[in-house]
Amino acid sequence: MPESEAQKAAQVRSRLTDKHRKNLYQAARFLSGETRDRIGLRVPCTIYVQDPSTGAVDKELGLQEVEVRWEPSLGDGPTSARLAVVDYDGDTGNLQLPARWNQKAFSFLTDDGKPVTEAPASPQFRQVNAWATVQRVLEYYEDLLGRPVPWGFEGNRLLIVPQAGFRDNAFYDRNSKSLQLYYFGDPQAPRYTCLSHDIITHETGHALLDGIRPHFLENSSWETAAFHEFIGDLTAILLTFRNNDVRAFLNKLVGIDVERAPFLAGVAEEFGIFVDNRPFLRSALDPINFGDAQQERSAHRCSQVLTGAMFDILIRYTHQYLSVERQAKRQATPAQALAWAADRIGRTALQPLDLLPPADVRFLDYARAVLRNDEITNPEDRQGYRKIIREVFHQRGLCPGSCDEDAGDCLLSLAKPPRLTVFYDLAEASRSRSAAYHLVHDNRELLGIPPERDFVIIDLYDCNRMRPGAERLPRQIIIEYLWREDVKLEEERFGRLQGETVHLLCGGTLVFDDRNNLRWWTAKHGRGNPEGEKRRAELLDHIASIVGNRRLTLADDSEGGMLTGHPAAVVARRVGGALRLETAPHLCGGVEEDEEWTTSF
Repeated sequence: MPESEAQKAAQVRSRLTDKHRKNLYQAARFLSGETRDRIGLRVPCTIYVQDPSTGAVDKELGLQEVEVRWEPSLGDGPTSARLAVVDYDGDTGNLQLPARWNQKAFSFLTDDGKPVTEAPASPQFRQVNAWATVQRVLEYYEDLLGRPVPWGFEGNRLLIVPQAGFRDNAFYDRNSKSLQLYYFGDPQAPRYTCLSHDIITHETGHALLDGIRPHFLENSSWETAAFHEFIGDLTAILLTFRNNDVRAFLNKLVGIDVERAPFLAGVAEEFGIFVDNRPFLRSALDPINFGDAQQERSAHRCSQVLTGAMFDILIRYTHQYLSVERQAKRQATPAQALAWAADRIGRTALQPLDLLPPADVRFLDYARAVLRNDEITNPEDRQGYRKIIREVFHQRGLCPGSCDEDAGDCLLSLAKPPRLTVFYDLAEASRSRSAAYHLVHDNRELLGIPPERDFVIIDLYDCNRMRPGAERLPRQIIIEYLWREDVKLEEERFGRLQGETVHLLCGGTLVFDDRNNLRWWTAKHGRGNPEGEKRRAELLDHIASIVGNRRLTLADDSEGGMLTGHPAAVVARRVGGALRLETAPHLCGGVEEDEEWTTSF
């Protein structure tokens, strides 16, 4: 905000009582961003929009002022309704003093009373940098999804540990309800992952996906593990591209040719250079396709199939927008194309998360959800953007058949959802999980739920989304149901797991509009269904591969779930007589780790 505007905003804030501000806070969603800035409903914070090393070369990619939402519970730490910073170093045992929120100054202060923006080397600056970045990601997701996003653990605050210890890593850990951000490099002059925009947003993407689909952490296939990494990297790219200053720099640097900007396509430049002597850890420009991924089956590497696909779509969006505008004889600039594409790609990529199955997500599930979401939000598609999506997914090998959806052999073709055999008023079914259970139970034959299987409603929520241009979409009601089927590990290839029981996760997601129409149904079937039998065989092969490659560790029940032996990529925990295979958050060694860690960076 320009200095004069900031002064005017400060004058307005000084005349507001706490009661006035709280009243305005309740109506914030109806106010413009400019109004919220002026009356003190958005807090200016200076953060790194890439990382210190990148910002040292291009100042536009270094420190920039951003805004996050003010809320009545904002306090020292920083602490907000959904986040809390705890600056504890597990290696040294040091607990840093928290950044102090000063309502009168409307900013965070260091322990000696200076604004944190004047002390970028202080622990309090690092605390605010991490908190503000995570807060922006949370707000971004909730704006796009049109609903509050829960965490994947019991509780409402995600802990942010900005200086967790000395290690070449950062990770989200459900068990400790935290983002663990480490420092690395020279111990006397370390680099901090809590100052890397890409790393913070990547790990926040893991945490948010865990809240949206908590069963994706159960390691049921290499695709599910890779999907978690894809969402982490995609979140980093989207939040970078969403920044106005970054887009202005991008426009000046390469125009709309975003593929020529390695800082946008690359993830974690500083970390990659100092830890692995690479210009970045991963890049959305990697040409890997689904066939390559089936051979490699490593989570980080294979995630680039989908990351690359969405980046390809972003590239084509910008060019298509200019083409459409020029054909209509409207003047359009590259800057306008980038701004439009930034908004459109976020909706294209993240809104489909609510259309995914409750467990065992595969790349094709996501591709279909993207296309169905686009049909719902943009039914006519006069400008041909959905054609771009289909073509890119085919180019990345997600469907070996024809790209023509009418050809009959395209795996991306979307069947119409069935008509329920027993009709329910959604006003009743959306009131509670018990009411939703009756809706699913009375239609279990249609939905392929075996009569002898009980299931649970694992989530029930509604969404109030917007199209581009702030046009409201019909409200959606989403019901997720799930059951578990026992699978015995009877063969010698399962090693020390032979004789154990694991679970095949089955269930589905139903999406209704506010007129009681079923708009989407996706399911994961079990025994007795051809798809379910195929899934069972794939699960057995996946577990045998994990065991054979020594990527599994058992959790010792007698030690409260602590890992025993050498930590590996997958942790097997005993729950109710069966083993649940969970993705391990911990990293032992360097970032190479054969690309097996799916909640670490």
